[in-house]
Amino acid sequence: MSTVTAPRLDDRWDLTPVFASDEAAVAELDVLAADAGAFARALPPPSQMHGRALADLLEALGGLQNRAKRLSTYAELRSAEDASDPAAQDLGTLVAQRMPAIQDALRGFQLAWLDLTDHRASQLAELPEVAGDRHFLIASRRFAAHTLSAAEERALSARSGAAEQSWIRLWSEQSSALTVTCDLGDGPAAQTTSEVMFASWDGRPEVRRTAHAALREMSDGFAPTSSHCLDAVVGDRLAVDALRGYGRATRSTDLANELRSEMVDAMLEAVAERTSIWRRWNAIKAGLLGFDRLPIEDRVAPLGAMASMSYPEVVEQVVASFAGLSDEAGRTVAGFFQDGRVDAAPRTGKMGGAFCAELDGACGPYLLLNHSGRQMDAQVMAHEAGHGLHLARCLAAQSPLVGLPSFALIEIPSTFAELWLVQGLLEHETDPGRRLALQAGAVETAIGNVFETAVSAQAERGCYRLKAEGLTLSVERLNELWREQFRAGLGDSVEGEEVVSRWSLMPHAIVYRFYLYNYSF
Repeated sequence: MSTVTAPRLDDRWDLTPVFASDEAAVAELDVLAADAGAFARALPPPSQMHGRALADLLEALGGLQNRAKRLSTYAELRSAEDASDPAAQDLGTLVAQRMPAIQDALRGFQLAWLDLTDHRASQLAELPEVAGDRHFLIASRRFAAHTLSAAEERALSARSGAAEQSWIRLWSEQSSALTVTCDLGDGPAAQTTSEVMFASWDGRPEVRRTAHAALREMSDGFAPTSSHCLDAVVGDRLAVDALRGYGRATRSTDLANELRSEMVDAMLEAVAERTSIWRRWNAIKAGLLGFDRLPIEDRVAPLGAMASMSYPEVVEQVVASFAGLSDEAGRTVAGFFQDGRVDAAPRTGKMGGAFCAELDGACGPYLLLNHSGRQMDAQVMAHEAGHGLHLARCLAAQSPLVGLPSFALIEIPSTFAELWLVQGLLEHETDPGRRLALQAGAVETAIGNVFETAVSAQAERGCYRLKAEGLTLSVERLNELWREQFRAGLGDSVEGEEVVSRWSLMPHAIVYRFYLYNYSF
């Protein structure tokens, strides 16, 4: 591999380009708080906003928001790499406590901007000096009807660290520490959540059945804690929604994504009407595996001859795939590994799954992976690198105020990157078994992205409906929500019951709120 220097699985990411140390981050908190306060005190009244002065104001606001984002992301990355680290916990608590006051100081511009008449705001947004931030100025006014007075916004902001965010931190710390002892093919050992979930893709039936039982044990055991966190978070969000005058639970997310809620409804309904595709795939898969009906333990079993892949081999495949798009894309993705911005080894205390964390135009994205040694790791890595390439380009090319795309679009480059990788591998693969494994893996990912995320999104909507009716989000109710949705999707195409309590291990509903439909979108 000429573009990447021998990446090693046990390499940890290097966060020093973000902050040299936790102490440096804490020091920046003090400086940023002072700078944000100075920005708020110097904010001119709306009547004095014009051309060059408005452009300078937006540039200053973007810079301060960039710094706030860097601090928050650094704290999140420290927690993700080891949620059991007391220093990471203390940093997360401190940032959560101090950030609301910083954001409140920066919110003064938004409140002043919303005080303008539509006519005056349109005049200012069309000035050539603010062309780079025009979308921010126009789009931010869609929240006008749901923005409270300055004093009310300060009160809500001040409590956020001790309300919703505290439950999210509890869930993240507890879920990252989960292990279950079982034999996934190499003898009994304590297995992390990621290791158990990846074992569901194992080529050995006995390992898949062990993984299924272990996943049930792990998710059932964590469900009481997770349900308490979800119940508190959903209740808090609904209370704030009521204060802001949102007529439906999804409205704030849909507005943030610049979508009409009716569009999201129509998409989810269209997916629900076509779940026969999902069931048809399960029937095909059952036949290929030699069953009349697909056993639930084999729902994501690999077909064909899925290759075992070392970490360097997967990195080589993924970098080569992006280089096939363009030299620049290949160099950007190779840089993630060369610059120490990837953490790939599973371990206790580390967050499960995979994600890409964006920072800003000066500091590139970071990737968290949990490598399992299977061909599917290449798709996961390509997915997160697709995010990384997309976000690196957006943030480097645009103002901090408009650099991030709508979340409705965020999963398009990532899923495209997976399909592009598989297409490239198929062009050079002649072995029938490996070709089947690649094709089936791509279909399986598409099924998950379209159908499974849609049924989970519908179950998440059900959480808000139940809570709005005054009901507690108990383990039993949450299990029934997910069971109902998966039954509707899977029908009688599988034999056995899905691990319905798997919701307890999913971060999306707790951390992001109505994120899941972005995959289907």
